[in-house]
Amino acid sequence: MRRAALHIITGGRDSGKTARIRALYDEKPGGDGYACPKVFANGVHEGYDALNLRTGATAPLARKKNALPLGWDEFLARGEYSFSGRGLEFLDSILEGLAARRAERVFLDEIGSLEMQREGFRFLLAGVMDSCEELYASVRRNRVAEFVEITGAVDYTLTDLDA
Repeated sequence: MRRAALHIITGGRDSGKTARIRALYDEKPGGDGYACPKVFANGVHEGYDALNLRTGATAPLARKKNALPLGWDEFLARGEYSFSGRGLEFLDSILEGLAARRAERVFLDEIGSLEMQREGFRFLLAGVMDSCEELYASVRRNRVAEFVEITGAVDYTLTDLDA
């Protein structure tokens, strides 16, 4: 079975991983996937949204616990953030659609411990990797080895934005 060529983008906090994923998506035709842009209110970082790169649709994904909007549907809290159940379902629906659409290139942003520990993520990721030619993923530096392990990648490129 063919596996996608894996390209990992890593770096520290505020190193530009999301901006790089979005730029690569714009530069390379035949792409699909998601990004997790920061959300600001009055110049203050309050959290992240999930952005479907193909459709432009968004869903609230995470908010700082001190900035939760009315009606927030917390699925879980981790550190200073609360994660929305609807936002996580939105990301899952994007991943499910990626495998079905068989995009040439797939872009996944901000893969961290939450994503890799969620029960369905590994299954959805395997389906995506088996259906595309190239996978671009931004992964937190401390999670790169774990991500490589769950993808089963033997060969991959690594771009460290802090290097």
